Order: sequence, then C-alpha cells, then structure tokens
Amino acid sequence: MVLTIQACPLKAKIKEDVENSLRNMGASSVELTFGYMTPEKRASLTQTLKKSATTASGMPNMLRPDSDVQFITVTSGKGGVGKSTVTVNLATALARMGKKSEC
Repeated sequence: MVLTIQACPLKAKIKEDVENSLRNMGASSVELTFGYMTPEKRASLTQTLKKSATTASGMPNMLRPDSDVQFITVTSGKGGVGKSTVTVNLATALARMGKKSEC
C-alpha cells in the first residue's frame, strides 16, 4: 500500500480497517507493506488528477450534471461507530457488482 506521505496520520487506522475488512471477507492472515510517494510522484499525481478531473471551466467532471456519478455518504454524529468498516464493505460489494470508483 502506498501512502502519500510517510507521516500519514491515518496509517494505523488504514492498516486496521484493511486488515479487518479482509479478515471479514475470509482471509486467514493479512500482511500489509507500506510504501511512500516521493515529493515528485505526489506532485505528478496531483497534476494528473487535476487535469483529468476538471473541465475547461474548472468544474470537476464528476460534479457535472451529465456525469452519471452517484455519491454515497457514510456519516455519523460520533466516532468509533464503524463508518470506515461500512465504507470499505460497501465499496467491496459495489466493486463485485461491477461498479467502479471515479476517485
């Protein structure tokens, strides 16, 4: 798994959520290895995402009325209720149905 920065404040949470999700899907063991983007790779990714995600007017493509993108939000008024787990499981189920992420 490649993170954008080495000091990612969510690294432990990402690790825990991925491990739990994979175990819930039947994995008997999970081993994650983390890598980190160089500043050059991060800058290149940012530019690529900005170019591919916006129109000439600056409007992100996914926000255009004709984009056919549907947003699903998972929210709660408090922490520790499983939002990340629900999100990962929802994304996995949708991917199995042939849906894809536009992010």
